[in-house]
Amino acid sequence: MRIIGSDKIGFLVTEKHGSTSLVDLLTEKHGYDFINETFEDYPSEKIILFPWRDEFESLKSGFLQDTMVGVEKLLSPNVPDENLLCIFRYLFNKKNNVNILTVGWSHKQLFIYEDSFSYFLTDNNKFYFFDIHDLSNPKLIEWISKHDSRWKDVSISHDNSHQMDTIKIKIKNILSQIKEELGEDYLDYTNIQDWTTVTHYLQFMSMFFESRKESNQFLNF
Repeated sequence: MRIIGSDKIGFLVTEKHGSTSLVDLLTEKHGYDFINETFEDYPSEKIILFPWRDEFESLKSGFLQDTMVGVEKLLSPNVPDENLLCIFRYLFNKKNNVNILTVGWSHKQLFIYEDSFSYFLTDNNKFYFFDIHDLSNPKLIEWISKHDSRWKDVSISHDNSHQMDTIKIKIKNILSQIKEELGEDYLDYTNIQDWTTVTHYLQFMSMFFESRKESNQFLNF
């Protein structure tokens, strides 16, 4: 497990679950010399916190991120929108049977394959999870400071902006146009039913985590 934190308490770091914000805590600009990155086996001796994000939301975000990277690598920055439109019109047409909504690589990973998933299967007084939207909530730092006072002046910025935001907007606009053109034949990455290989898994995990929110492990701020 990849952990970022102090010797008493730390965050489990997983792609698409606030990892960018957590890694930022290690930079010199903050001066948090007691916060380090470690790799530990399950279970850890320290208190572990996990910023949970709905898995379907993670997959959609990962899909967009991979698509942006692909556009940057394959096409020049000044590629005409019409060229991108033609490519996407083919890829996102269900009639062409191009299965681009797949998981298991790059930024589209399933959390169940993480070793740390075991934490969710048993009650554990050294593991807690919370909604990722509370990652920058001062109440989170207050809670952490009760276990390690060195955290009292720590601030976590949960900024989702990205240097490729311009490309993301272009991609979303083009996909919106294609969706309108293709109608029911449009392969919609925002529709859980179109992720055919993991639809039932995603629905199950959503129900599973909703039930785990009733446990003492969930921190509700």
